[in-house]
Amino acid sequence: MNIEFLLHLQNINPQPVLGALGAGAIIGIIGLVMSAAGSYFSYQQQAEAAENAAEQEALNREAQAKREEAKAKQERLNRSAEESRERQMAKRRRSVMESSYAKAGVLLDGTPANFLEEQATVDEIDVQRGNQASEQRAMGYEVNSKSLLGAADWSRSVGESESSAYKTAATTSLIGGLGKAAIKFDDSYEGDYPSWLGGSNSKRT
Repeated sequence: MNIEFLLHLQNINPQPVLGALGAGAIIGIIGLVMSAAGSYFSYQQQAEAAENAAEQEALNREAQAKREEAKAKQERLNRSAEESRERQMAKRRRSVMESSYAKAGVLLDGTPANFLEEQATVDEIDVQRGNQASEQRAMGYEVNSKSLLGAADWSRSVGESESSAYKTAATTSLIGGLGKAAIKFDDSYEGDYPSWLGGSNSKRT
């Protein structure tokens, strides 16, 4: 990008303008324009990088959230199977007790019956304790999952904010740089002003 190219874009003969500026001024203006363009594209790249980094972080956290949700589901499945085994074992244990009483000729009333009832109560308490502990673990996984999903949303929000800031800086930098180039042009131009430079063909004083 150079001044001659910009002038051609406006269908303006560049020779009179360039001749009125001088080589030093032309180099200075080109430098300002190139610097503005470089800053603009640099900020745009940083904006894109911020968005990409935030999106990747969000995706990673969402993947972790799915793994935590899967752990909760598996915990409940495992506990269901474990509960079935515990109840079967408790039933067999009481059956053995009943068989022992029968072999000994003990009637299943009074104290023996109380023993069997107490054993059934103990077995049920053990099962419920196991269920409660398992459910707490499953709920913990679910809490982790929700927390990770919230963190993913936050990452995207932060990325969007950072990207927006970089894009604003890019626009500001470009406008500022082109403004400096325009000031440099105005200070360096020693010819008559054509109509496209201010609506008058009078020479600057």
